[in-house]
Amino acid sequence: MKNKKYQKQTIPYLLLLVVMIGVLVFYNLSQYKVNTFTYDEFIIELSKQSIKNIEITPKNSAGIYLISGQLKDYSETESF
Repeated sequence: MKNKKYQKQTIPYLLLLVVMIGVLVFYNLSQYKVNTFTYDEFIIELSKQSIKNIEITPKNSAGIYLISGQLKDYSETESF
């Protein structure tokens, strides 16, 4: 009997904890800004040497690559 009463008292606190964690995760993920470039825009930025860092990842064997990185004037939470 005492155990069921204990469970009923902790359920609202656990639910509140889950909601708070969800809000924090959503808030942190919403701060990141991802810009999209066309191929021409990427080549222009590359020729101006304004790229701070770049990561090229092969997507599959068909010769498709995923390119991501940051420009020099981007903030820490901004990327392309």
